[in-house]
Amino acid sequence: MSNYSNTLSYSNTPTYTKPTYAKPTYAKPTYTKPTYAKPTYAKPTYTKPTYSSHIETHNEDR
Repeated sequence: MSNYSNTLSYSNTPTYTKPTYAKPTYAKPTYTKPTYAKPTYAKPTYTKPTYSSHIETHNEDR
């Protein structure tokens, strides 16, 4: 029964590797903020009325 002592030394205990349950990575829904295109009000470019100066008209007559 001397061999029985050898069987008691369980040096080779199977190391139960815990099954690592891969956490389900829930893809976070990336809420894309609706970018409200600001209505770019085209500034009315007031074209200054160019009053033809009197000097110009006189030059044309020459």
